[in-house]
Amino acid sequence: MTSPPPVLASESRPTGAERGTRAFTRWCDPLLLGLVAVAISGFRSWSPSFWHDEAATVSVAGRDIPDMVRLLFDVDAVHGAYYLGMHAWLRLVPLTEFWVRLPSVVAVGIGAAGLVVLGKLVSTRRVALVAALVFAILPRVTSAGIEARSYALSAALAVWVTVVFGVAVRRGPPRHLAGIDGRGTGRIVGRDAGARSHRGPDQELSGDLAADRPLRGCRQPHRVRRRFP
Repeated sequence: MTSPPPVLASESRPTGAERGTRAFTRWCDPLLLGLVAVAISGFRSWSPSFWHDEAATVSVAGRDIPDMVRLLFDVDAVHGAYYLGMHAWLRLVPLTEFWVRLPSVVAVGIGAAGLVVLGKLVSTRRVALVAALVFAILPRVTSAGIEARSYALSAALAVWVTVVFGVAVRRGPPRHLAGIDGRGTGRIVGRDAGARSHRGPDQELSGDLAADRPLRGCRQPHRVRRRFP
C-alpha cells in the first residue's frame, strides 16, 4: 500500500499589522536620514544675514504676479517656478532669514531621503545610508540648504527623478507597450520552428532574406543622394 502524500501547510498571508510594520521599516531609514540632513543644514541657518542673491529672491517673490511675470521676461526666468513658490510661501511666514531659508533646508532633507531610497534600489542598505550621510555633510549641500535660492530644490528634484527612473527600469515596460505578451511570444516561436522544420535550406535562406525586406505599403526614409560635379 502506498501512503498518502503529505499535506503541506499553506503559507499564511501577512496580517495588516505585519504589513504596517514592513512599511514602517521600509520608510524609517529615509525619514531618519532626511531629519538628520535637515538638522545639519538648518543649524544656525538664521545667523547669516541675506546676501545679494537672497535679496533678489525676497525682492522678486514680494512682488505681485503681473509684475513678477514681466520681470521674468527680462531676467531670472530659470528661477520662475521657484519665485512663484516663494511668493506663496512669503504670504504665510514672516520675512526673516530662518523662514525664508526653510524651504531650502527641507529640500536638503528630501534629497537625502531620496538618496536612501535610490541606494537601496541599486545597492545595499549600508551603501544607501552612507551615501545619504555624505550628501548631508557636503559643504556645497549645506551651503545650498541655508540659501534662499532654488539650488537645494533642484538637487532634491534630480534625486527623486532618478529614483522614479530606476523603479521604471526595474519593473520593465508595461505589457500593453511591449506589444506582445508571453503567450503570444510562445506561439510565434513555435510557429516559426514548425515552419523551419518543413523547409529546405534554400527555402529557409530565402525566407530569412524576405524577412529582412521592408513591408509593402510602409514608407521608407528618403535617401540623400550626393551629386558630384
